[in-house]
Amino acid sequence: MAFVLDASVTASWFLSEPPHPHVKIAGRRIRTETAVSPTLWWYEVRNIVVVAERRKRLTPLEVDTAWRQLLLLSVRLETPDSQISLVIARRHGLSFYDAAYVELALRLGLELATRDNAMATAAQSEGIPLIGPTQ
Repeated sequence: MAFVLDASVTASWFLSEPPHPHVKIAGRRIRTETAVSPTLWWYEVRNIVVVAERRKRLTPLEVDTAWRQLLLLSVRLETPDSQISLVIARRHGLSFYDAAYVELALRLGLELATRDNAMATAAQSEGIPLIGPTQ
């Protein structure tokens, strides 16, 4: 079964971040399942990797490796419904970017994998299951 994958979880696979249950669960599941993300995920994750190199959190070699690994991930990109995303952003005080992930999970009836507490809270408020507990 598919799940919605956000950029914070994806980035954690490449960066040294504090542990979070969604990171491990999503990492296991993406090996056998397809993740779904809004089209902005493609840009968001790649920007995180480039900025990490600029800030010396990743070496150029690590960025090149991350880039190749990103291309291998089974992530289906979807265009979120912008009107519903706007409603969700307003209702929960989310960025439009974060609301796009919540909108996809809501519309497609999928679980959400995120490290973002505000996004997780909004998702739960909308009746969207998370792939694991929040911290």
